Amino acid sequence: MNETENRFYCDDSLKYGEEEKWKYLIEYAIEKADFVEFNILYSNQEITNEIESLSEFLVEKSKRSEKIYANGNYFVRYELTDKLKEFIKSKKYEDWNGFNYEDISFVKNGKEFFATNTHENLVIMEMNKALKEKLTKKGFDFWCDWGINPAKSE
Repeated sequence: MNETENRFYCDDSLKYGEEEKWKYLIEYAIEKADFVEFNILYSNQEITNEIESLSEFLVEKSKRSEKIYANGNYFVRYELTDKLKEFIKSKKYEDWNGFNYEDISFVKNGKEFFATNTHENLVIMEMNKALKEKLTKKGFDFWCDWGINPAKSE
C-alpha cells in the first residue's frame, strides 16, 4: 500500500460491548457520508414505528449487486439528515445484528466507503495508509485487504 492509494480493508475483531470503538467509526463515517444504506434481509418484516418515522428521508429502495456486501431481498438508502444521524448513534454495535435494518453502510459521491456484515462481524472501510495506521493505533485490526473496489470484480 503506498501513501496515497485507497484500498478497502476489513476488521473482524470488533466485539459487542466495544462501544467507544464503534462510536469512533460511526462518527468518522457520518462526517464523511451523504447517504446511509441498510440491507433488508426479509421482505415480510414488520416496519417498526422507529423505522416508519424515517420514511420521509428514504431516497431509494432497490436490489443492487454493486454493494460491498449485498445481502437480503433489497437495500434502502436514506439521506443522511440529523434525524438519521441520531437514529444511527442511538444503536449499539450489537443492535444491528438481527435488526430490521442490517449491514449499515455509508455512501459518498455515489460510492460506498464503509460497510458492515453484522452477522459475520465485519467492518469494511476504504482507507489510505495514514488512516490505516491511525486506526491501528486506536486498537482496530484492519488486516484483510479487500482491494480497490470490492463492489465490483477487479
